[in-house]
Amino acid sequence: MEWDPTKDDPVIAEVRSIRHQISAEFGHDMDRYFAQLIEEQEAYPHPLYRKGLVPVSEASPREPRRPPPA
Repeated sequence: MEWDPTKDDPVIAEVRSIRHQISAEFGHDMDRYFAQLIEEQEAYPHPLYRKGLVPVSEASPREPRRPPPA
């Protein structure tokens, strides 16, 4: 049997287990979960993420990919 990282990796298994525990804590209700996240975010004066703060083109330090020479 071939090793399947999506099924056999212990780190992935742990992340999935924690994800399921968090989901169960909120009755598998994403609206309740996101409401809790928003409530927690409001406790901090500076959010970690603000949509549209920096355009993607300015945020990326890499040059755009160019096609290989013909």
